Amino acid sequence: MKKYLNAEKLRSLGIYIILILVIIVVGTLNSAFLSKNNILNIGSQISMNGILSVGMTIVIISGGFDLSVGSNTAMCGAVALIVSNSTGSVLLGLLGALVVGLLFGTCNGLIVKKIGINALITTLATNIAMKGIALIYTHSDSIMSTNDLFKAIGKMKILDIPFNLLLFVICVIVGQIFMSKTKPGRYIYALGGNERAARLSGIKTDLYGIIAFTISGFCCALVGIMMTTKLGSVSATYASGYEMDAIAATVIGGTSINGGEGSVGRTVAGILLLGVLSNAFDLMGIGIEYQYVFKGVVILLAVSADKISDFTKSKKVSFQK
Repeated sequence: MKKYLNAEKLRSLGIYIILILVIIVVGTLNSAFLSKNNILNIGSQISMNGILSVGMTIVIISGGFDLSVGSNTAMCGAVALIVSNSTGSVLLGLLGALVVGLLFGTCNGLIVKKIGINALITTLATNIAMKGIALIYTHSDSIMSTNDLFKAIGKMKILDIPFNLLLFVICVIVGQIFMSKTKPGRYIYALGGNERAARLSGIKTDLYGIIAFTISGFCCALVGIMMTTKLGSVSATYASGYEMDAIAATVIGGTSINGGEGSVGRTVAGILLLGVLSNAFDLMGIGIEYQYVFKGVVILLAVSADKISDFTKSKKVSFQK
């Protein structure tokens, strides 16, 4: 039994050990890697994917999946920019984006939990539909912001730290506390671990499943806002592929694709690992095409590790019997 416990502990700590080793190796090979500017650059680069990954982690822990975050992010960004352009009010633009993100996430949750359509199929369909809506809304063109205050938000710094990085840190802290210290967070874990058992114990499983998707939608709104304010423009295809990066960071961080297991903290380690490796590849002049191949292989290895862990647990249960 001690062997199984050690295996589980090693799996939990493994992502942190790998991250530390990668940082040491890359920092030794390239002194520029550990410079203050490069560290802040890595933090700024991972912040967008990081916020989406917080929402993705909560959805996957609940037993769901969200392939629609890319289109939702683009649509929220489009609403924020276009509303602020047309009304002259940045506040209205930001509120509009938040409303769209929350509504879209809630709709995903309602379809999955109330109608009973598989989360993968649901979010794949809504991803395609929202991309079409975003293309219609932006007239299939890139739109520039005409509001200087809107563009200034994305360039804000506090104590020389980019605002989007600070927002990511806040989302991580709130997400970790929500999942580990609150009743809804514990119910989401129970939902993902065994939905039938959770329902029989009196947990409103549909409600907490919807809440998980709504949180993901809120994260999409935040990223859509930060993306468009930073770039000063928006296109319906700007966030294409963001869902894959969020899933990659979440799975690499050790969140089980079967639900019920994982943490926001471990997802952060997955995000940092991808960010550090991407930055290291850039410093070494390795092309983006090879980075895509590497990322795909890492995801497969992470999922394989998850399957091996499930097998180990089943053997442990058999042993105890």
